[in-house]
Amino acid sequence: MKNQKSYSSDGSFLPSNLTLREQSPTSGSHRVTLAQSNTKKRSIDQKPDISTAIHLTIQISNSSLTRRHFRLMLECLLFEIVYQGVNLEKYLMMEHLMSLLFGSKSDPLDLQNEHERRLVLLSMIIMRDLREKDFSSLNEPLEYLSEEISGEIQLNDLLMNERTYKSRIGYWNPERFLKIRIVSVDTLIDRSGNSERYSSYCKGYGESHPSAHYKKTPPSFELDGKNAKDPSDFSLNEICRLFVLNRLEIRLKFRKKN
Repeated sequence: MKNQKSYSSDGSFLPSNLTLREQSPTSGSHRVTLAQSNTKKRSIDQKPDISTAIHLTIQISNSSLTRRHFRLMLECLLFEIVYQGVNLEKYLMMEHLMSLLFGSKSDPLDLQNEHERRLVLLSMIIMRDLREKDFSSLNEPLEYLSEEISGEIQLNDLLMNERTYKSRIGYWNPERFLKIRIVSVDTLIDRSGNSERYSSYCKGYGESHPSAHYKKTPPSFELDGKNAKDPSDFSLNEICRLFVLNRLEIRLKFRKKN
């Protein structure tokens, strides 16, 4: 059998991978265009791009825990980090407990509870101080806070004393309620050509939603009733602690710039 050949309207020869496509006339003229056949088919032996990701997740074993319980666990954990050192496991627990207390607030001073304000601010300072540390495993080795930050925390009574810690750690040990799970996630990405895994379409996702621009109304008697409490009402002792925490935060920011 002879191979069939295609010719254009003027009689010239067309390659075998091109076919004639007749288009419906639009303004009385008759057009013929060339349609390129898909010759770049994926080979059977070609493997897709497979990336393996490991997710560290924290699971709370008791669903009846309240914000007070999270606060007690976080302060016990911060005491251990300041006095005994920190590993990746403790760091993840600290970040998780701090996030549970902080919630969707934009500023720790917006929290209603005095102890929550102190613990969230202190956690942020500790994480800034540990920013350059290298955690190679979950349990070992231990990393330590800088002497400057650790000394200021101990000197200015920003945490409970040792006697209180010993009376609470027996029950409010974070390891009793928080479990770190390592979840393996296999992602199959079938790419062709020079396409990228992630494009710029996902940058700023959600920022254009109207709810992203909502602002909270400060507490007031007219809106919230008699039990409304303004978080800006601080005691003298708390103001002294907040002054120390603010000084430490500024010091860490200045150290980062240098």
